[in-house]
Amino acid sequence: KFKIDSIITNNITYPHRDKSFKPIRIKDAQSYFDILRKNGVISLYEEREKLFYQNLEKILRKLDAQIIEDKELIFEMLNICEYPSLLLCEFEKDYLSLPREVIITGLRNYLHALTVIKKNELLPYFIVVTNKPFLKNKRAIQEIKTWYEKACQARLEDAKYYFNEDLKKPLEELVEEEKKVIWIEGLGSLYDKTERLVFLIGMISNDEYAKKIAYLSKADLLTNMVREKEFTSLQGKMGGIYARYFNYPTIICDALYEQYENLPKTLYGAYLTIVDRIDNINASFIKGAIPKGSYDPFGLKKQADNIINTIVHHNLDINLEELISADLELFLKLNINFDKEKIKKEVSSFLKERLELYIQEKGYSYDIARAITKIIWFNPKKALKRCEYLKKLKEEKKEDYEKIVIGQKRVRNILKGIVLEDLNINENLLVKEEEKELLKYSKEILKDYEEALNNENYEKALNYLLSLRLHIDKFFDNVFVMDEDLNIRNNRLKIVKFIKDIFDKYCDFSECVI
Repeated sequence: KFKIDSIITNNITYPHRDKSFKPIRIKDAQSYFDILRKNGVISLYEEREKLFYQNLEKILRKLDAQIIEDKELIFEMLNICEYPSLLLCEFEKDYLSLPREVIITGLRNYLHALTVIKKNELLPYFIVVTNKPFLKNKRAIQEIKTWYEKACQARLEDAKYYFNEDLKKPLEELVEEEKKVIWIEGLGSLYDKTERLVFLIGMISNDEYAKKIAYLSKADLLTNMVREKEFTSLQGKMGGIYARYFNYPTIICDALYEQYENLPKTLYGAYLTIVDRIDNINASFIKGAIPKGSYDPFGLKKQADNIINTIVHHNLDINLEELISADLELFLKLNINFDKEKIKKEVSSFLKERLELYIQEKGYSYDIARAITKIIWFNPKKALKRCEYLKKLKEEKKEDYEKIVIGQKRVRNILKGIVLEDLNINENLLVKEEEKELLKYSKEILKDYEEALNNENYEKALNYLLSLRLHIDKFFDNVFVMDEDLNIRNNRLKIVKFIKDIFDKYCDFSECVI
C-alpha cells in the first residue's frame, strides 16, 4: 500500500456495470487481467483490438462490404469502452445524394461511427461501438440502434439543408460578402486576405487559373455548411465540391479542395498552400503570436513545414523572401502599424530554422544544414540540392573539402570585426604576384561559376571553388594581409572579402565542421 495525496491504494476494483456493481478483490498482480476479463473488463488494448476486428469482420462479411479505414477513429473507439461491442445501423438512402465527405464527416465527428463502402461507393450503413457486450434484450438493443439512427438523421438532415441552400448562391457572391467578415482583429477583412493571396499567387504563376483559385479560396468559409460550425473541418474541401457543382474547371476545383492538406497533389493546390501559409505566418508575427518552445497556438511550425515540404515535393523554384516582403507590404497598405523590416527578419529567421531542421531530417549533418541555410534559406528546393552535392564532396574528396573549410574559417577570422567602406579593389596597389594571380583567376571564373549556380549545376560550381584552392593557398603562404601600409592592408582585405563572397554564393563553408 502507498498514498498519493489523500488517496490510499488498495486491491479493490469494480466490474463492468452490466455485470455487477459489487466490488471485486484482486488477489495478486498475476491474476489482475484474468479477474477483470471474467468481470467484463478487457484491460489490454491489444485484446480489445482483436475482439473489435473479429466482430467487425463478421458484420462486413454479411454485407459483402468494407469500411473507410480510419485508424485514429478506431483507436478512439477502442479506448472509450471496457468491452467493445459493435452495432450496425442504417440511414435513409436519400442522403447518399450528399457529397460523401459530408456523410463521412457527420458520422465520424458526431457519432464516432465508421462509414461502410462497397466498391468505393457509400452504403446507407454505419457502425458504432457500444459498451454493452452482455446486453441480450433485443428491444433494448433496438432502442440503442434507433437512438444512433435518429442522431444520424438529424445530422444529415441539417447537412442536406445547408447543401441545398449553398447551391443557390454562386461562389463569386460569397467572395463579395467577405468584405463584411473580420479575418483577424486589427488585420483587416477576409476579403483583404483574399486580395493578398491573389497578388502573391500571381508572383508564382501569373495566369488566370492561379488568380481565380486564390480569389475563390476563402469563399466556402461563408457557406452554411462551414459557417454554421457543423462541418467546419470540411473548409477548403467544400469549396472544391461546390466549384464542381458550379462547373468550374477541374484544375480550380482540385486546388480549392486540397488547399488545407499537408501536401497538395496538384501544382495549383501547391501554389495556394504556399501563399496562404506565408500570409498566415506573417499575420501571426505581426500580432505577436510567435512560436516559442512548445508554445505555438496557431500551428505555425506545422504551416512552415508544409510550405517547405510542398516546395520540395513539387520541385518549385520559389523565393520565400520575396513572398514574405511583398505580403508584408500589402499589410502596410491597410494602415496596420508594425515594423516591416523587423517582422521580415523574424519570419525569415523562423523559416530558416524550420528548413534547417527539415534538411537534418533528410539525413544531412547539422553543420551542412546550417552552412547552406545561412545563405539560401529562402529557396528550399535549391538548398536541399546544394546539400546533396556538398555532402558528396565531403565524402568523395575529403581532403579538398577540409582545406576549403579550413581556408574559409581563416577568412572569417581575418575579417571578423573589420568594416570596409567600399569593396573596390585597387589593382595599382597589388604588389605580390600571388595576390595578382588570385584576383585575376577569381574574376576569370566568376561568371561561369555564377552561371553554374543559376543552372543548379552544383557539382560544376564546387569544382570552380576547388580550382581556386591552389591560388588561395599561395596567397596565404606568401602574402601578409595585415601589411603596415594601411592602403595595401585594406586592399588585401578587400581581396579576402571578394573571395569570401564567391564562396558564400554557394554556402557559408566556415560553418562546416571537420
